[in-house]
Amino acid sequence: MSQDSETYYTAIELAGLAGMPKTESGVIRAAKRENWLHRTRSGKGGGKEYPLSALPEETRTYLTLQAGKAEAAALYGPQLAVLSAELQASVDEFHAEQPEEVVFTVDWDHFRRKTAKQQTKAYKEAEVVLQLKRVMDADRQAVFAAKERRAKNSPLRVKKKTVNDMLREVAAANPEVCGSWRTLQNWWLGKLGKPGCIHFDQKDWAPARAGSYRGRTKMAECTPAAWEYYVSLYLHRSQPSFKDGWRRTVAKAAESEWVVPGEATLRRRLLAEYSIEAITILREGEEAWRRLRPFIVRDKSSLRAGEAVSGDGLKFDRLWTQWPDGDVINTSTAWFWQDLHSGKIVAWRLGKTESTDLFRLATFDLTGHFLPTYMQVDNTRVAANKQMTAGVLGRNRFGNQPNDFMGMLPMLGIDAHFTTPDHTIGSPGSKPIERAFGIGGIHEKVATNPKIRDRGFSKATAISSDELREIIAYEVIRHNAQEKRMSPVCGGVLSFDQAYEKSFVSWAPRKASDAQRRILLLCIEGAKASSSNGQVTIKAGRSRLGSNKYWCEGLNEYRGQELAVFYDPDDLTKDVDIYNLEGRFLMTAQHQASTAFLDKEAGAELMKRTQRQKKLLKKQLTEDAAINKLHDEKLPGLAEPEAPSSKVVTGLFNKPLDQGVVGNDRQVIDAEDSFVKAMNKIAGL
Repeated sequence: MSQDSETYYTAIELAGLAGMPKTESGVIRAAKRENWLHRTRSGKGGGKEYPLSALPEETRTYLTLQAGKAEAAALYGPQLAVLSAELQASVDEFHAEQPEEVVFTVDWDHFRRKTAKQQTKAYKEAEVVLQLKRVMDADRQAVFAAKERRAKNSPLRVKKKTVNDMLREVAAANPEVCGSWRTLQNWWLGKLGKPGCIHFDQKDWAPARAGSYRGRTKMAECTPAAWEYYVSLYLHRSQPSFKDGWRRTVAKAAESEWVVPGEATLRRRLLAEYSIEAITILREGEEAWRRLRPFIVRDKSSLRAGEAVSGDGLKFDRLWTQWPDGDVINTSTAWFWQDLHSGKIVAWRLGKTESTDLFRLATFDLTGHFLPTYMQVDNTRVAANKQMTAGVLGRNRFGNQPNDFMGMLPMLGIDAHFTTPDHTIGSPGSKPIERAFGIGGIHEKVATNPKIRDRGFSKATAISSDELREIIAYEVIRHNAQEKRMSPVCGGVLSFDQAYEKSFVSWAPRKASDAQRRILLLCIEGAKASSSNGQVTIKAGRSRLGSNKYWCEGLNEYRGQELAVFYDPDDLTKDVDIYNLEGRFLMTAQHQASTAFLDKEAGAELMKRTQRQKKLLKKQLTEDAAINKLHDEKLPGLAEPEAPSSKVVTGLFNKPLDQGVVGNDRQVIDAEDSFVKAMNKIAGL
């Protein structure tokens, strides 16, 4: 082939082809380095062109194949039939089903679970493979340098090593790790079923050498029905043993012709297929399963005394108590409030049973010390009711409704949070105050008080409720004063009292006003004002004989609206406070009591007062009208403003213009006629 008939390529055409650098500048540098034949490119731009014979072998092969494809397409392309849509879809499906390029990965988690001996062996083998790679890289660099020297007519020559020579060299240098060069060859290139290190990143060579052998996984033959029967026996709340379940399965197999392996085999299979968490929850329940996980530890030192409280009711079921009404019960309950920061019992209130009133009055006692910002209570009917917590998010009792009033706790600015006493959903010991009720706590101290050592254990030896109050007050003082409390705040040195005082004096906690505290002495109920006169009716104290109703003149402004009524549960005849649903005080309303059917005096008194109010209202409206009229008559006088004088001079075209008198000659000009003549002249008329 003559030089003129040979194909030439520019650097930009060669960039990125097989065996070529990716950039034009890289191709030019390679041509200079290897001293390629070239010629000056004719035409615009100039530059160099390189013949096909001067290019590397890989590039020549690629360009020759591409030229053959182009020539074949030119010769046979017009004769090729166009594929139909169905045939093209079949071809595409065939290519889609072809296996993709295999990507090898390693399992580092599996590698970390191997023994230290296995990991050390894998690291040593990976080190030998790394030595082999370094030898191969060095040989490749030496050959490349020899090519450069030949391009510069250097007499030095380098003999290229074979792969087998390099394998023998590295294996001979590491006889204690690699027994022969063929073993090293398998490590590098791989063998059937186990890819070599050449297919992995260098950082993954150690786990690649460790392999994925997991031991014997084949199980002895076992009939599926027998296996299911064995699992159903063992994974049950009755908690039978492995061996007992196996014996029962063998006995059942004699009737059903099952194949059952040995007890140890079934045990290993069950432990392999079921996690310890699944076994625990099925055999021991959800509470045992929760113990497998660490509990949340909340740092109470981040709080301050008087900022957050935890409350709960404690039933003194170890003592029989006689109440003033004659009831003798062993269910007397006290509601306790504990400061979360220090652990001190701040307030408490005793009652016959745990109720909303007990919770409300204990909160009233609490606000005598401070007004907390955060409150932690159970999500029960006692605390999570609308009277106390309406409007608070997270309540699972008595769902919130659009026309609900605001509960007492939100009105006081207390952020209530709820825990659950249900064993199935949550832990009953989740509130810090419950630690104060357990062994060595308030319950035990009250029940074992020396003052009632021989009393309270039966109805016949019942103690009075007043005596129980005295004992609870005494034991709460002892509980708070006990030193060397092992809490993060007390640090094994301070008592709850000392920790409370230390934090309490360092900042100013919120205080409740008398008006705010008074709310807690009342009960709250939602009521709709009458659409005719605004009268409100509450359900408290209602019977088949009637309901309690309240009214005042101001309620007429809120006819038909939903309101909140605060009333005294001990005396429903007292005045009530009326609030709107947003918690804003509106007015005080009076109880509307019924009178005797024949009480003429009461009727006359009501009529007289009604007439008096009507006269006063009319008189007030008359006086208001007179005052408004007086104001209208005494309005200040208003003068017409002077007309503004304009300083612009304009022509008067409706009258003849007097151009002045010269002697007895007088000349009068009609301005409008003169203007028309001038415009006609300009227009050429």
